[in-house]
Amino acid sequence: HRLRAVIPTIEWLTSRGAKVICSSHLGNLKDHPRELPSLQPVAKRLGELMGKEIPFAPACHGTKPVQAMAKDLAPGEMMVLENTLFHLGETKNDKRLAESMAGLADLVVNDDFSTSHRALASNEGICAILNPCVSGFLFKTELDYLQGAIEDQPDAKLAAIVGGAKLSEKIPFMEGMIDKMSKIILTGGV
Repeated sequence: HRLRAVIPTIEWLTSRGAKVICSSHLGNLKDHPRELPSLQPVAKRLGELMGKEIPFAPACHGTKPVQAMAKDLAPGEMMVLENTLFHLGETKNDKRLAESMAGLADLVVNDDFSTSHRALASNEGICAILNPCVSGFLFKTELDYLQGAIEDQPDAKLAAIVGGAKLSEKIPFMEGMIDKMSKIILTGGV
């Protein structure tokens, strides 16, 4: 479902001549890179969904082979980078990794609202370097839904149910919701 949901952003960009370099992570942030899955099957499936072959890069940042692949993209073409979690600097928001990623692009389009709160080299790190850093259609849809649910009910008693394995990462979200919710219910990895 998530893969299909990012296609409108990719198609909008490529139809306007952008060279699109897709970056993502797959797997648990706490796992060692050797235990994580490659994004190569994801690139293949994305190509099937979009009806075209999509080149897959062997790394998640600007190594010489990846730089060459990016340079060879024609306007309107795209490629998929390897799993960002393969690089130990991803979860440490490593500046050198972010700079290497940023060297492949002119701007960032973030279409992953669900991880936008994390301090990763591939989102926070790269956005500190590249300007503009904008949201894609999926990100905007999810943000609009959340804002609408809150703003359309100014006098209603609202409860937020916040859970999952990484509850500690959701503290900034909860702090922002404290004045808008009558209750915040914590579940999962409390």
